[in-house]
Amino acid sequence: MTDPSISPPVVQYATVTTLINSPFLEISMLPTIQAADIIVTNSSNLQSRGIQGATCATYSHAILVLNNQDCIEATPQGGVAQRPLGRILSESSKVDLFRYRGITNFHAQKVCASILQFEGKPYDFRGAVRSAISSGCSNVKRLLPATVLIEVADEVLKDQAEHDSQFYCSELIVRAFEVAGLFVTKHPAHAVSPGGLVKSETLQFVKALKA
Repeated sequence: MTDPSISPPVVQYATVTTLINSPFLEISMLPTIQAADIIVTNSSNLQSRGIQGATCATYSHAILVLNNQDCIEATPQGGVAQRPLGRILSESSKVDLFRYRGITNFHAQKVCASILQFEGKPYDFRGAVRSAISSGCSNVKRLLPATVLIEVADEVLKDQAEHDSQFYCSELIVRAFEVAGLFVTKHPAHAVSPGGLVKSETLQFVKALKA
């Protein structure tokens, strides 16, 4: 039964024609992208390489698909904002597609509605550092022992309302699923890095969109 209070995404499935005709897209894609799909990426820029190194992961960024033209992300430059899907994909070096196992159309709509309520929130810089510390990668703690204080402060001094006032990329996605009643990982959203996100057993790898 559909909840009338939830507005569905404009389009659930991406079409080949729409994606290929995007002026920003330089890759060929099959119509397998659905609303609430998770795209993880990396690129060759210094920011991406720094995140990969700090988290010992292949990926540096996570994005949620809204429809066949738009996605939503949290970035240091723009906070939580929608961007053209084609532009983001064309700017990335590696692009992989993941999906919540068994997700229904109803829950996909709920996830998209949930994440849109956070649009306009600022980027969570401290949380991004904390996620690197919590990733299980020793690089950050070894090089910057004081970052342990950031982890403690982020966990103890902030309640959920404060966590919901700002987001980094994977935190935004995990929190949107939580609000929609789906739990991607056993860890709190504010402790999940992009690399940690895709290790979740609740997500299935769909395909590589760009290698």
